[in-house]
Amino acid sequence: MHDSYSIRAKLILGISVLLACPLMATTPEVPSSPETEESKGDPQRLLIDGDQLADDTKYGEALLRYKLAYQQIVPRLRGLEFKEAVNPALMSRSELLQHLSGILEEEISDEQMRLMDRGFKAFGFIPTSLEVKSTLLDLYTEEVAGFYHPATKKIFLITDVDQPKSRGLFGAIFGSRDPFNKSEQKVALAHEMAHALADQHYDLDALQRAAKDNDDRSIALSSLIEGEATLVMMAETMRESGNAQQVLQISPEYMKLSFSVTKGLMPLATGKTFRTAPLIFRESLMFPYLQGTIFVLHLTNRGKWIAVNEAFQKPPSSTEQILHPEKYYHPLHRDLPTRLVLPDLVSVVGSSWKELGRNVLGEFQIKTLLVKQHGDESAAGWDGDRYVVYENTDGQLGLIWMTTWDSVKDAKEFTVAYREFLHEKISLGSFSETSLDVPALSAKDQIAADSHWIVEQRAFHVAQRKQDVAIIEGFSEAETQAIAERIFHSKKIVAP
Repeated sequence: MHDSYSIRAKLILGISVLLACPLMATTPEVPSSPETEESKGDPQRLLIDGDQLADDTKYGEALLRYKLAYQQIVPRLRGLEFKEAVNPALMSRSELLQHLSGILEEEISDEQMRLMDRGFKAFGFIPTSLEVKSTLLDLYTEEVAGFYHPATKKIFLITDVDQPKSRGLFGAIFGSRDPFNKSEQKVALAHEMAHALADQHYDLDALQRAAKDNDDRSIALSSLIEGEATLVMMAETMRESGNAQQVLQISPEYMKLSFSVTKGLMPLATGKTFRTAPLIFRESLMFPYLQGTIFVLHLTNRGKWIAVNEAFQKPPSSTEQILHPEKYYHPLHRDLPTRLVLPDLVSVVGSSWKELGRNVLGEFQIKTLLVKQHGDESAAGWDGDRYVVYENTDGQLGLIWMTTWDSVKDAKEFTVAYREFLHEKISLGSFSETSLDVPALSAKDQIAADSHWIVEQRAFHVAQRKQDVAIIEGFSEAETQAIAERIFHSKKIVAP
């Protein structure tokens, strides 16, 4: 067995991709700027100097001046102090591609990348012809404006000589089309410096390692991290008017409405890779920033930055808590996810199959998978899940997925939605619906009839037992029957 490191969450967190600002147009060679005692004491003077350097097209020097200013400004906005200076580094977009390739090669094994690729294809998130690794690299290098890397403790500022074709997800909506927009560059740095500040206090890399075996938990953590930094960025835009801390009391519902409008306009502001990428990639890229900001606003509305500090000390454990913040912050009824431990399946899965890995999908990804069927409704009420992806010697994929829900009603809604989704997924070939010979169940246990299809001698099975739903896809009839007899013996543990 090879547990997956959340690759999407790792990229979102590890490089802290900033989507809210344009790409930078600057020269590749930029001299460093000395950090004098005088410059440390006057951040506003540093910003003015940076603006003048930008006007003189000395973009790299301007960025370094801005960085020195935000070393002081961000702590005042956030209510935390830097423990040490943050080191800046400059790179071109082509160097960024090499850098990200290095991250993938060094920190994500071929087996983990294969699990992500095969897992998305087994569920039906992406077409079988798509190459995940190259798509991810293209997507992130197209949209990134700058990033903070916890492993090196550096802020990387992206430099490009040519006018960029795409300026980030929100740049075309909120900003001008200048190759170097000073206001947007400054809020970009505020965002990245917020990541650096959080890392010095809460060790972002350690938090991510603690969630490494659970993609859903990793995305939830990324949502807290990106939501906090986005709120700091918004506070910076309000700083000169003296209203920076008022950002903490913005209505989450108002922000949700604003983001819904923004998402509708995104095709106008994004690059080709983002526009043509599968929905799961687009949604995974946006979710930590959009839904994460709404989640953090729920916290600051209740307890200002102190509530965010407490959240870093006890991070959200599921995207369900990000989507429904009351399930996180309610003092008496925090909705902790149920951890499912699958039974031993080695003896019931044929020798031609190899397990690629196992992980958790969670409410956000289930909602994305089934959005065409019932949207948010079919994923609401999620309580826990665990899946295993297999591949046989012929390159065929097998999926075993156990889910549990808050109620029988929630499980039924998911079952109905998934049946419709599965029917669409397998209807490209000839299929017939049959029954599976499983042990008889009592009337009180048989909440919903099993659904079973055969496609080219491969079985697809959906079964509900009270609030539990099991899905088995791609195996032979005999293997499917053996798995079906065992899968409902999964153990349930309330996650801490």
